[in-house]
Amino acid sequence: MGAIISRVDPGGMGQKFGFRAGDEIITINGQLLRDILDYYFQIVEFKLEINYIREGMPHSTVIHKNESESLGLDFENEIFDGIRTCNNKCMFCFVDQMPRKMRKTLYLKDDDYRLSFLHGNYITLTNISEKDLRRITEQRLSPLYVSIHATDPSVRVGMLGSQSAGNILKPLNKLKLHGIQCHTQIVIIPNVNDGKVLKKTLQDLFSLHPTIKTVSIVPVGLTKFKNKDKNLRSIRPAEARQIYVMVKKFQERARNKFGFPIFYMSDEFYLMMEKDFPKHSHYGYFDQIGNGVGLCRKLITDFNRRRRYLTQSLEEKRNVWVITGILGEKILKPLIKEFRTVKKLTVSLIPVRNSFFGKTTTVTGLLTGQDILRTLQKELKNKKKPDLIIYPDVLLNKGLFLDDYKPDDIQKRIGVPFKSVATNAGGLIGGITGQQIKHDRKYYGKKGK
Repeated sequence: MGAIISRVDPGGMGQKFGFRAGDEIITINGQLLRDILDYYFQIVEFKLEINYIREGMPHSTVIHKNESESLGLDFENEIFDGIRTCNNKCMFCFVDQMPRKMRKTLYLKDDDYRLSFLHGNYITLTNISEKDLRRITEQRLSPLYVSIHATDPSVRVGMLGSQSAGNILKPLNKLKLHGIQCHTQIVIIPNVNDGKVLKKTLQDLFSLHPTIKTVSIVPVGLTKFKNKDKNLRSIRPAEARQIYVMVKKFQERARNKFGFPIFYMSDEFYLMMEKDFPKHSHYGYFDQIGNGVGLCRKLITDFNRRRRYLTQSLEEKRNVWVITGILGEKILKPLIKEFRTVKKLTVSLIPVRNSFFGKTTTVTGLLTGQDILRTLQKELKNKKKPDLIIYPDVLLNKGLFLDDYKPDDIQKRIGVPFKSVATNAGGLIGGITGQQIKHDRKYYGKKGK
């Protein structure tokens, strides 16, 4: 399969040369297009010989252009030759902990280095060939995002359920040889890869800096649908504290030698230990924020920098409910109190328990529409109906909640405006007050500071 065009910019070069949506580009200058990366590398040339298919018939055209000129084409997918799926059988795989009969995309397990480079998807490097490594180094696909979990071969094989998973240090050293950097993660499973195994893993990754740019340490996430035959359980607070002590020692070593921690514990650990988050500067460029590392600190910092712009009073009375998860409640509760100073404004935090995935799933991002609806219907029986209910947009994927509930359907059922807001401090403040507070450049300075 080639690159199927989904959109052509009006007035752009692609339209000028007759390209249409639905055309399938096969080669550019003789190069088969495997993915969007091949496309980007080819279109910088001054002369483009393009072969494509339209309605089953082959066509070709030659384009002369400046190096910086774009063709103005969008494509249906970024991977043209098919996404590489994961062949591992990880003992903690979240996809395997999903209930049946949900939309197909939720069951896709990718392990594709191209999506790792493009979007920060974590890969295991168990399906990387010598040819792949050559392409990664030639096209400088850096950084990559890699799931390590353990550097002990037997432990990693057991965790990933694959014999090819054992020697993770071999491909990492090859990447180091060519200057390719990696953001990595360790998902901690009690009595599997903690203790001495974790210490060895941290030491091995410490030795691979700067190839190993950052390491996130994350507690295993389990749902009620996990395989009952496997000896899996969540981390306990006492175990979290032991892990914290070990990681902190490596953070100090890294900070003394390299100037920054390298090792970062996810926000869940600090919440589990009821411990304050590190300072904003601890997280540097927040490279692992998508993995739940520093997200809470960034929200708190951003909120504190913006709250001085809060209005003293609204023009009309406004009663707003804010949807969050069980962990999110701990973070948002003190922030919501700040709105008490705003006259004519009433704000209530509505924590939602995750019945769909089970009580051990407490992060806000995995809330489903049915759990939200059930909670709101219960709250509406006991409280005054609000003027607006807001929820973070991270809960939606293409306009749907995880369980395919539509926001509009929930709004009709509860009879209250139901609105998504950006999952950040600006979204929270704007959603509650209706006030748009701009980014305060004076207080942010350079990225990550």
